Amino acid sequence: MASAWKKRLMSQSDLMNLREQLKAKGKKIVFTAGSWDLLHVGQCRYLEEAKMRGDILVVGVSSNDAIRRVKGPNKPILDEKIRAEMLTYLRSVDFVTILPEPSCTPSLGLLQPDVFVTVKEDWTEEYKNSREYNTVTKYGD
Repeated sequence: MASAWKKRLMSQSDLMNLREQLKAKGKKIVFTAGSWDLLHVGQCRYLEEAKMRGDILVVGVSSNDAIRRVKGPNKPILDEKIRAEMLTYLRSVDFVTILPEPSCTPSLGLLQPDVFVTVKEDWTEEYKNSREYNTVTKYGD
């Protein structure tokens, strides 16, 4: 029997099916993403806040390779599978997917969330020209 947490871990290819199932039930989908390396209380509070913006919270976890490309060879501290599993145990998180690229744009396109939650520091004039911004404004808030 599969562990309960594994049922909450979605592959990238499962995101479109997940979206269709949830939309058919009238669910509002919220998406956020990060590295989630050494999960701390501030991140847990952030995820609780994100969950309040809809019915279903899907969290993207940056892959080991994606993090190394951005932060260097000594990161991440925890493996992507461990980081993903940890998130599935949080009551605010409904589903988790591992992001193969540094950008979450491909996942945004597949999931087409109603709401994309990001941290304030990312929300700059420069961000409004990003692929993520352009993708999410096609589908949600």
